[in-house]
Amino acid sequence: MMPVKLSARALGVLGAMVRDPYLTSAEKLSEAFLEGEKAMRRALAELELHGLIKRGRERFNGRITAYTKVTSKGEEYYFGSLPSAVFRRAVTGSTIQPPRLYGYYIHNS
Repeated sequence: MMPVKLSARALGVLGAMVRDPYLTSAEKLSEAFLEGEKAMRRALAELELHGLIKRGRERFNGRITAYTKVTSKGEEYYFGSLPSAVFRRAVTGSTIQPPRLYGYYIHNS
């Protein structure tokens, strides 16, 4: 089986969905990123094609609701694609560490 190759956009969306399970629609994702809904729909379709997310509909309290969730394969892919264990801890820890560049921290002002 060939390894999955994702676009940078799809990988970013997958990471956002792993960290925030409420980012499940193209509309919510486009509000969180500097991308439009169409771009987010394409990223979601790419993730679904590779089995990294699952989308569907189910009945809940008499209403049909849509859902999107990251699969275990998606979580394994995301955490396996991060460059190092140090970076993984920074991303998954209780606080996000700012990136380091040439020994200095980059701060958003």
